[in-house]
Amino acid sequence: MSETYAPRLYEEVRPKKGYFLLVPWMLIGTLWVRLNTGIDPDTVDFYFSLLVAGSLCLVIAGLVEPKFNAELSRLKLLPFILMFTLAMVGIFIAFSFIQVLGEGELESTTSNPTMFANFVAMTILLVAPVETLVFQFVIPKLTTIQLANAGLHTIGGLLSQVTFGLFHYVAYSHSITSMILAILLGMGFYAIVKSSKTWGLGAAMGAHAGWNISVSLFSVGVLPDILGGIT
Repeated sequence: MSETYAPRLYEEVRPKKGYFLLVPWMLIGTLWVRLNTGIDPDTVDFYFSLLVAGSLCLVIAGLVEPKFNAELSRLKLLPFILMFTLAMVGIFIAFSFIQVLGEGELESTTSNPTMFANFVAMTILLVAPVETLVFQFVIPKLTTIQLANAGLHTIGGLLSQVTFGLFHYVAYSHSITSMILAILLGMGFYAIVKSSKTWGLGAAMGAHAGWNISVSLFSVGVLPDILGGIT
């Protein structure tokens, strides 16, 4: 009898473990914002808005669909680290190659070290985890549930990335280019989430963080030329 019930008890406790990773992760980012007076007040408001959105999504996800809790229990730090490293290295090599071809040399960008450290910390602790949680995990699942009765559940995840694009459209001064790029990236992050129930969410968060930081390294040099060619 005890051998039969032991695994079930373990499974009932296990779904809570994902929150013990994600919630402190977000709270550490919040403390960084509050304690670091060098961050612009408007930026602080943005980060707090993300934190509130992420917290609400955690609550809504658990109330609407109990399976959300079970999936969040699989959130792991190792996939985040591995995909973050892979994205950083891959994007750096790709952008460096493009810059060398276009400019004939690799140009370095100048930035305030403290501001850049804040940006990196906030990207890893808040921006990438929360945005991925909201736009590539919770909203797609809620959208899929709503569209299931109409037989359109297969496109719920893709339609959800439009919200990801609209979010960036508003955040980046109504830039159409930013919106389109965000939709395409959102589809990629969503594909990573769907690729594995064990490591997909953590890996997507890592890829998201790696992209944001890598792009910022080239924002003064190569990126405007690329976007200028698109627009």
